[in-house]
Amino acid sequence: MLRQAAKVFVTSEVWQDLLSRRYRRCQDKISILTNAYPPTSIVPQSVADAQDSDSGLVLVHAGRFTGSRLTQRPKILLEPLLLAIGDSGLSGRALLLGSLTSLDLEDVDALVRRFQRHDWDIDVQAAVPREDMMNILGQCQGLLLLSASHAALPSKLFEYLLFRKPILAVTHEKSALWQVSRSISNVFLVDYRNPASRPVREFLSACSEATSYAEPPDQFSETFLGERFAAEISSL
Repeated sequence: MLRQAAKVFVTSEVWQDLLSRRYRRCQDKISILTNAYPPTSIVPQSVADAQDSDSGLVLVHAGRFTGSRLTQRPKILLEPLLLAIGDSGLSGRALLLGSLTSLDLEDVDALVRRFQRHDWDIDVQAAVPREDMMNILGQCQGLLLLSASHAALPSKLFEYLLFRKPILAVTHEKSALWQVSRSISNVFLVDYRNPASRPVREFLSACSEATSYAEPPDQFSETFLGERFAAEISSL
């Protein structure tokens, strides 16, 4: 199928590299075409600035974890926060919004007291309708993202970017998410294999300022990707 294809599209630079090294005869016809932002109509209109909260910062992770994988557990996402919240002078809560497994809840239970020592809480809320979820994301001060994938870009990234809020992305340094996020100013990267406190402190500081970032990068817009796809096809 690859030999007969006129053009092969992949969704990240890592996929391109892996496929090119595996099938060297195909490398000249492999191009990158990422996923796109979801329709902007699903994003609440009033997301320019986060709402002030008397109880401190509200950080949200939306969606499921996969409890069967060690690197997709809540503790992998939450433990880097513990490196910085004690010295930040900030209080707040981390809200895990979505369906959690029993293994996920064990992680949460093991961390609750450690967070409470720094005047932070971990809250768990069951999945809600999509419109309600988007409203919750629009009202918080920061967004939490976990990706153990090497080559795939998580679809949650494209949703999160539309809100123009600080994003703490816990992943690993060789991942596609790390590569594509290095040039995005509101994404703060942490390698879960060797977490450092500095990017977490910078993330918390950005959350406390409660100001929005610039428009999401054009490279993931439907218009940009449509033009790129058309150009690739027209060159055949």
